[in-house]
Amino acid sequence: MAPHWSARVEYLYTGLDNRNKIFPATPEAFDSNLSLHQVRFGLNYKLFDDIPSNSAGLPTKAPAG
Repeated sequence: MAPHWSARVEYLYTGLDNRNKIFPATPEAFDSNLSLHQVRFGLNYKLFDDIPSNSAGLPTKAPAG
């Protein structure tokens, strides 16, 4: 893409265990099987260029003496 733009795509899967719950006071039962699938898209724009680490005006360590 253009120099200041970047894009990304993510896929996330979450699988939770099967759960069964029987309620003893009533003849009811609850079964659960939860799985989540997510797809995420991202578009980023970089506002400023990287500043080189050796450019003038940046503080640096003094030489070992």
